[in-house]
Amino acid sequence: MVCPRCGTVTDSWPCPNCGFPETLKRRSGTQTPERRIIMKKKVLMVLMAVVFAFAFTLAGCGGSESEPEEETTAAETEATTEAAATEAAGEELTGTQTIQMGNVEMDIPAAWVYDEAAGAEMTHVYKKADGSVEFQIEAMQASSEVDEAVLGEMTQKYAEQLGFGDVGYYDTTIAGSISGKIIPVDKEIHPQGKNQRIYTLGKGKTVVAISFLMDGDDFTEMNEALDTVHFMF
Repeated sequence: MVCPRCGTVTDSWPCPNCGFPETLKRRSGTQTPERRIIMKKKVLMVLMAVVFAFAFTLAGCGGSESEPEEETTAAETEATTEAAATEAAGEELTGTQTIQMGNVEMDIPAAWVYDEAAGAEMTHVYKKADGSVEFQIEAMQASSEVDEAVLGEMTQKYAEQLGFGDVGYYDTTIAGSISGKIIPVDKEIHPQGKNQRIYTLGKGKTVVAISFLMDGDDFTEMNEALDTVHFMF
């Protein structure tokens, strides 16, 4: 047998001189199993690198697109909040709200807003948004059962604390309680130029002082609120 590649005459195959045809197979791309595994690993690593690069690019694009959306959402939220605040300011609340001071409760207009800073533990203050009305309810305890004399004395002391001096006082009944009234202070002599009406009501050993301070002279809402006073005992 003559090797077609190098011309060597030999009975062995492949050719002992040049290795034909095994050398031809290697040159044509035939690979050993070990080399195939290495090549597969390299291809896999390249594919993974491409996938990661593509994912990173998408993430970057997504982040850059989401920022304007967040800004738009924040702007829309702020605009909505401002619109709601503007609408609330221009539209006065209607109806009533029930408030409680100790064991006394009453209904006042819903438009009167609780002012925590102006109150204290046993004094609650509510104001109308435009400042035209200020309502205050204060709870006090009597040393004995309240009757006309006790309530009259406490009313006088309360008026003196407010700097009013002598006060007018009369007896009536509101929601089954004894009540006294401090002489109204008209805006001409009031230090703040407002009309003020103060009532004291007593039942058991509980006395409450209810004050209305107003720019105007229409006390309809005040009278309606007084009609709802309820001692919860």
